[in-house]
Amino acid sequence: MASANLANWLELVSTGEYVWYVKRLSGNDTLANKSHQAGPYIPRQFIFRVFPSINDKGIKNPDVFFDLRVDSHDEQSRVRAIWYNNRLHDNPVGGRNETRVTGFGCQSASKRDPLSACKREPPGGVALG
Repeated sequence: MASANLANWLELVSTGEYVWYVKRLSGNDTLANKSHQAGPYIPRQFIFRVFPSINDKGIKNPDVFFDLRVDSHDEQSRVRAIWYNNRLHDNPVGGRNETRVTGFGCQSASKRDPLSACKREPPGGVALG
């Protein structure tokens, strides 16, 4: 993306309707190290802020599906935010207690590109660019 285009895009997504989250993707997040992780790890407090409906300890592995758009690649797909919380339910010692965004598809999908950024757009959509 040319720097003028980047500056325009940053100005466009710097309004009150956008929620910013920046992360350098790990090998687990991108499957670069052949891990079995389902998708990028995102801190619970951030996921719960963007998708408060999954902040429910009474439900095992609550989730929400949403539309995700990659501006730079003109792509859109349906992905899933999930709180893997089986540590609170049936596996208190070895179970997980983490949130991830899953459903990106293949390892080389542009949605795993470390230069992407997320935005929530009503109703429940997210744009990457």
